[in-house]
Amino acid sequence: MKKYGFIIGIMLSIGSVATAEEISFYVSPSGNDNWSGRFAEPRDNDGPFATFFRAQMAVRELAMDSLAQPVVVYFRGGVYNLDKKIFFLPEDSGTKEAPITYRAFEDEEVLISGGRQLTGWRYMRDNQWVCDVPEGRTFQALFVNGERRYRASTPNDGFYRVKDPMEGKDWPFHHYRYEFGFYPGDILSNWKNLQDVQVVLLHFWSDARSPIESVDAKTLTVRLSTPIWRRFTDDNTTAGARYFIDNVYEGMDEPGEWYLDRSQGKLYYLAFPDEDVAAAEIIAPFFDQLLIFLGSPMKREYVEHIHLHGFDFAYTDWQLPPGDSGDHFAADMVPAAVEATGSRDISISDCSFEHIGSYGIGIYDGCRDVRINRNVLRDLAAGGIQISGGSASEDSLLKTSQIIVTDNVLFDLGRIYYSGIGILLMHASECRIAHNHIRDLYYTGISVGKEWGYKPSAAFANRIEYNHVENAGQRLLSDMGGIYMLGISPGTVIRNNLVHGIYTHGYGGWGIYTDEGSSGILVEKNIVYDTKSAGFHQHYGRDNLVRNNIFADGGIAQIMRSRDEDHLSFRFQRNIVYWQESELLASSWRGDTSNFNFQDNLYYRRDGAPIRFLKSSIAEWQESGQDTASLFGDPQFVDAANGDFDLEETSPAFALGFEPIDRTAIGPRFWPEEVREIEYLSAADSSMQPALYYDSGSSHAKPLLVGLHSWSADYRQEANVPLAKWCLQKDWVFIHPDFRGPNRTPQATGSQLVVADILSAVDYARQHENVDSSRIYLIGASGGGYTALQVVAHAPQLWAGVSVWAPISDLVEWYHESAARGNAYADMLVASCGGVPGESDSVDAQYDQRSPRHFLQNAMSVALDINAGLQDGHTGSVPVSHALRAFNVLAADEQKLSDEQIDYFVTRAAVPAELQEDHDDPYYSDKHVLFRRTSNKARVTLFDGGHEIIPNAALHWLQRQAKQ
Repeated sequence: MKKYGFIIGIMLSIGSVATAEEISFYVSPSGNDNWSGRFAEPRDNDGPFATFFRAQMAVRELAMDSLAQPVVVYFRGGVYNLDKKIFFLPEDSGTKEAPITYRAFEDEEVLISGGRQLTGWRYMRDNQWVCDVPEGRTFQALFVNGERRYRASTPNDGFYRVKDPMEGKDWPFHHYRYEFGFYPGDILSNWKNLQDVQVVLLHFWSDARSPIESVDAKTLTVRLSTPIWRRFTDDNTTAGARYFIDNVYEGMDEPGEWYLDRSQGKLYYLAFPDEDVAAAEIIAPFFDQLLIFLGSPMKREYVEHIHLHGFDFAYTDWQLPPGDSGDHFAADMVPAAVEATGSRDISISDCSFEHIGSYGIGIYDGCRDVRINRNVLRDLAAGGIQISGGSASEDSLLKTSQIIVTDNVLFDLGRIYYSGIGILLMHASECRIAHNHIRDLYYTGISVGKEWGYKPSAAFANRIEYNHVENAGQRLLSDMGGIYMLGISPGTVIRNNLVHGIYTHGYGGWGIYTDEGSSGILVEKNIVYDTKSAGFHQHYGRDNLVRNNIFADGGIAQIMRSRDEDHLSFRFQRNIVYWQESELLASSWRGDTSNFNFQDNLYYRRDGAPIRFLKSSIAEWQESGQDTASLFGDPQFVDAANGDFDLEETSPAFALGFEPIDRTAIGPRFWPEEVREIEYLSAADSSMQPALYYDSGSSHAKPLLVGLHSWSADYRQEANVPLAKWCLQKDWVFIHPDFRGPNRTPQATGSQLVVADILSAVDYARQHENVDSSRIYLIGASGGGYTALQVVAHAPQLWAGVSVWAPISDLVEWYHESAARGNAYADMLVASCGGVPGESDSVDAQYDQRSPRHFLQNAMSVALDINAGLQDGHTGSVPVSHALRAFNVLAADEQKLSDEQIDYFVTRAAVPAELQEDHDDPYYSDKHVLFRRTSNKARVTLFDGGHEIIPNAALHWLQRQAKQ
């Protein structure tokens, strides 16, 4: 199964080779469960196991004798069709010192399947085919050549409408309802296998499914065999709800539809005109789940220290049990293909979940310290990841906490159970949901909490940060948000998220939605735009803080508050609100600054209409104590029409203390799929060199950014992913060359080959794209900063600007510093330069030739930005003296730093008293600028940090540079 982008495949190969420190088993489709499992390939009547279960039993036998070494089970590429679910029990556990890992071998694709291929297809007529299905099999999903096909349904487009909800007098909102009236022709009593036909009804925030019990053709009334417990109305209106009819043989009139006749054991399929059914891979899912970690938290018996890595999980189907219509919040009754209960220190990483009939991953009662990272979840019947445990009133042993969900990609969700949520966190605390990309689903992107109102809640101190949520809702259901909160949540933070494209069918469609009782929440540094209703909506809650966000282009209003209460609902501070045509505030706003408090915000209505706060003018609003120091004017976004909400340098928002929001830090921290691997010809030796490359293909002249990997890495290094994201966002060209890999050979480490490789990378970009020659930039950190200095010193003519961070400028100095610390860099320098400094004149010449400080005077004409964290050399590997001495080469005599001052910086990790000044640079965020000096075209900055780069600061400085 194809992974999302190539980088996951690259990461699978890292650490996939058995080592002497581990016990290894192997599993292969060509294996045999009677073999030892100790060999990767068959040999002399021995070799790998054939099944997951046999490997699990082999590991369990080891664990019974107390593990002394880590155990790794390697799965060779191929399809593993399960004949039963996999259960990990407490006796399968590893330990902290000897964990157990089940993983794909190297970069091979390993599919764990709950499906079976259907064969024996026979052509009937009009492109309709039929095959026999094993007795007793029933399923509601079918996959043809890797694509989901849907059951026969009607109507083909849109929905039917309930004619008469048949609502009883004085029925409460939640009440079991069995009947409704329909319009003529919508439901027929003579449909084949009528009791297998389902009504799928959409209302409010949920979808309900119920088989038909009977149809009265005279009264045009349908009776359902399973009740639905919300009104048969279109949300809170009197109009009838939308519905469609599913699993009806007579509705099989569109290519791709199918019908399973359970009574006859036959499956009918209406093929596309160009579809060769006889040769197609048609798979029906026969399992509802694939793998379960099953501990017993109430007995304190846990499944621990087991890790899954690199698997493709696919082909499951889950159906509602009798009596349940699925009319639930967030489809929370739906289980997961892989789930855990009573489990600790387990992980699921670099896996894919595709063609799943439920949620993909579920973490439930009594789980702790679970990591879910770098997975791809797509084409799921319900939501993506579900997390919950015991509620606040339940036993503490059932509590679930410290679940880390990072760097996952989730899309095409809710294919059957439409109210499934991207990441659903209910009763769980101290979790981190970060750097995920969630898109293309019919309901909420991320939901936290499960207690309505001010009841005690088990959902607290959760962090929802750096996620990208887009295209959620898709106008199907109502009452949802990009990020949704429910119940009191002290210590919970929602920050640095990007939310846009949130649209409902009826009411709702909010970017960030604090629903009933949401309290004690910090909402900061989010970008929210293009929402049906509003960027922020608080139904009711208390003591929330909404600060330093951008809210733009809400369709009805920008900020909504639905209930008046006698306490402080929220404070709204230092935000930018940007809109046209719609209202600024909507819903209920009775009260004063003790009920809601707005201060230090920037408002701009770009259609030029007067800004009004409900019925109040700006002056009247301010007289009430609200927004007394706020500003009203253009925030000067770079390109808001195309989603670029970066601020120009002259933005009035900075005067309010607004902190820039770094969009390059949002979303997964692996290379975007738009970045591709290429090879280019190096002018140095006519060799083909690898690189990562991006261009949009647009015709206008664009800046080029050359990113350099660090000392011990290569061109695939993911630390530079923010650079690629910037180029995607800004329509720049990006190239990330290898320049001979890690700095541990003479061919690498600042050699002439390295310089030539990087210049050739620029040539490649210029040959393949329309590059603006006045805006070619170079950037690197640590070893990349070192290489950037070396390149600009030897080829200054190309660059409009060069940004270096934590650079090494003198290899002799760094050798002695590294040798004193006993780290590996000293050995790498010896390998690169042929010996230790002072060993011979030829060795010393190599150190000198590879040290940019000796040649940096050549770069006097280049805008050069040199940065270092003041703690580097203490917490990191490169003392700040390297940055300061590089600056001295380029500075005017009167601006050079003295040796005494440099020594003070290095030894005390502090700024000398005579150099202390206030520096305000918002792009350094909380890494405050402690010292800065500019001379000629060079600038040096020391900030409150260590061995690191601040991409947002570097990139914003670079974009201001241009060659004259």
